[in-house]
This record gives sequence, structure tokens and C-alpha cells, in this order.
Amino acid sequence: MARGYRRWLLGGPAAFSNDPARAAARFALSREMPLDVLVRQCRARSRPLGRDANAEVIEALWHFAEGRSIATYDAPTWHFDFLAGFAVRIAADLLAVEDGRASLVWLQTRRRGAPSIAQLGMLQRLFLLKAKDSDYEDVGLTILDLRETVEGRRIVRPYEIGDLVIPDESEAEAMLQTFADAHAQLIAEDFAKTRAEHRARRRREPPGQGTMFP
Repeated sequence: MARGYRRWLLGGPAAFSNDPARAAARFALSREMPLDVLVRQCRARSRPLGRDANAEVIEALWHFAEGRSIATYDAPTWHFDFLAGFAVRIAADLLAVEDGRASLVWLQTRRRGAPSIAQLGMLQRLFLLKAKDSDYEDVGLTILDLRETVEGRRIVRPYEIGDLVIPDESEAEAMLQTFADAHAQLIAEDFAKTRAEHRARRRREPPGQGTMFP
């Protein structure tokens, strides 16, 4: 896990983010904007390597919502603290309401290096823990998994609460410990926590320094 984070952090120009697709997702699911406009805006906001991938996500969500009436809203961001000084960020991409039923929606947009089904179950467990005794206690959770393709096009596979096996307490603790161990290793190596922090450090380094971040 720590090795994977290093590759992501130091990926340079070859790396890209699905943030443009996530930002446009609510408009694709609600069909508030024409598909061609959404795709054009999404591609314009993407890095060159990510333009096709982000456009694929938007097109898949648009077709997934065909014939449906879905209203979308902003969703909360929670932090699940399980170790001092370390929190797992749990951020739904949107809140969807369909046929009078509200559900937080999280997009799994990766084709490579995607979370396993067990890890998606862990995500549902964290959501349930944070939703308890909150304003979202009676709200559902839907994970839209977009890792698969059919005839070169992304497809959306939805997972509601109950569709995935949710880890028990001991399994959840083991998964969280894996995160904690990777985090501790990176902190010991003084790695930046985000790409933005990494870039800021590079700008501050005097000439000839910064061998840890080539």
C-alpha cells in the first residue's frame, strides 16, 4: 500500500485524477445538462491523460440514469478517526433522491488498482458508523462501481447496503491497521500527505536538495 501511494504521489505528468468526472457526476445522473456539454466541460478540466477516462465515466452515468428521475444534491464529508492524528476521509460524491428515497452515492471510478469487493464492503461499514445518530441515519448508501467495460464502454454496477459483505469488527480492525501501517511508514520517511504538499515542498527546496522526491 505504501509503495502504491509513492507511485501515485511521484507520478508526475503521467498521473491524472477523476475529480472532473466526480464534479460533473451529479449533473449526469440528474440529466440537468446535455451530455455533449458535460463531456466537453469534463474533458476541458482534465489533464490530457485523463480526458478519455473522465469522459467515459460521465457517459456511463448519463446512460445509467436514462428513463429515471433522479434529483441530486451536495453530500457531507466525514472523517473517521481510528488512530490519534490519522483519519480516513469518507466523502460521498453526491446525495441522490429517487422515488422518495434518499441515498448517498460514492463513485468507484478506477479501472486499474480499484478497491476490492471486500474493501468496498469496508467503505459501507465506515459509512454506516458515521451515519449513525446523524442527520443521515435513515439515508441509504449506493456505491456505483465503474471498473468494468462492455464492448469498450464503461458500465455502472450499483451496490446498495446488503449487496456486499460488510466486514465484522475483527476484519475491519485488520483492514484499518493495514492503512495505519502504510501511513506510519510514509510518515517515517517524511513523505508528503498530498500531491499539493509535495509540489509545495519541491518549490521550497534549495538547488541540489530534494533527493527523496526526484
